[in-house]
Amino acid sequence: MGLFWAVDSYVDGVIFGERGYLPQLLDPSKKEITFRIQAFLMLVLFACYTWRQTDLQLGLKASLEQALAELKTARAQAEGILESMGDAVTVQDTDMRIMYQNQAHKKMMGDHAGEFCYAAYRGNNGVCSNCELVKSFADGRLYSRETCTDTPAGPSYREVNSAPLWGADGVIVGGIETVRDITERKRSEEAIRSLNLDLQQQTLALQASNRELEAFSYSLSHDLRSPLTSISLAVQIISSSYGESLDEAGRGLVQVLAKGCGSMKEIIEGMLLLCNVTKREITSREVDLSGLAWEVIAELALSSGGRTVEVEISPELAAWCDPQMMRLLLENLLGNAWKYTSKTAEPRIEFGRDQENGEPVYFVRDNGAGFDMAVAGCLFKPFQRLHRASDFPGTGIGLATVQRIIDRHHGRVWCTAAPDQGATFFFTFGPPHP
Repeated sequence: MGLFWAVDSYVDGVIFGERGYLPQLLDPSKKEITFRIQAFLMLVLFACYTWRQTDLQLGLKASLEQALAELKTARAQAEGILESMGDAVTVQDTDMRIMYQNQAHKKMMGDHAGEFCYAAYRGNNGVCSNCELVKSFADGRLYSRETCTDTPAGPSYREVNSAPLWGADGVIVGGIETVRDITERKRSEEAIRSLNLDLQQQTLALQASNRELEAFSYSLSHDLRSPLTSISLAVQIISSSYGESLDEAGRGLVQVLAKGCGSMKEIIEGMLLLCNVTKREITSREVDLSGLAWEVIAELALSSGGRTVEVEISPELAAWCDPQMMRLLLENLLGNAWKYTSKTAEPRIEFGRDQENGEPVYFVRDNGAGFDMAVAGCLFKPFQRLHRASDFPGTGIGLATVQRIIDRHHGRVWCTAAPDQGATFFFTFGPPHP
């Protein structure tokens, strides 16, 4: 304030010659004093305004610099993402001018930043008629197409995806295209199609071969019945009519023939049964397995002349399956358990159900002769036996029939056993198939 007073007194007294410097400094008029106070206040207000504006501009500059730094960081991050994608990527404005290409796109198409895409890539003077990016600009949707180019190494396939880029105001400001080389995928798909075709042809051929084999087995088994019956009848006539006149060797041969005819009859019946299981149409419903198992056990006990066997069957076992086939399955599994415990001091048979990964698993367990798991691979094949016929008679068809029944029900069957420690046969049912 004092400096302003001295300067104004000098200007008025010396420069403008109003009464001199000292009178203006020491004894100004009231009007001059008022003017100087007003001028000083205006100067102060102007200085405050100038300081405020300068501070705002400095703050705005700092904000702009920070925003530019963040924008550069965001751009660097976006470019880093686009570079790491592996696909060729280009960004274009709505006039189809190339604004950005990642390195993969430059390597594939060349560096054409700032050029129009239709001129750079196609040599055209205007937008291509089939441009998907133009469609994206029109409706805001994503579009995709595949291209094929002939090369010395063979066809080259690419997948081009086009999508619009939206501004903050909801207006499309450009578009992005990704180009992916899908040549290897196409070759793999073609190889898979070829393999599937070959597999289908092999499957059809195998099905035809199986049908022919099944028809042959059925026909052979059926046609053998008549001559076998004749031979069996002739043996019976010889035994009844000429048995007294035969010597011991002759009678022995007749017994061998009769036993052979009986075994052959069992084999033929087993083959026919196996063919019928394969060909028969399945009619599934909910079957009471516990009740069915007790019926089979009762028949086995009746046919064995009162043999005592400890039997445990879990109650309320049920499954969705074909009732006739399931009876045949239990007849074979429970019948085997009954047979192979015949030489056990305290025979025991169990039929129950467990859970494996949420799936019901049914089992038939016994404490009979068992077998070595090293030879279990042939267990479910026809006519394969793990015990001598003199110890445990049979044809080797039963477990093959069990396998066919479970296959027809889309399930699994397997076993665990040990010599003289019994065996356990497990089976499951798959979901019903049309």
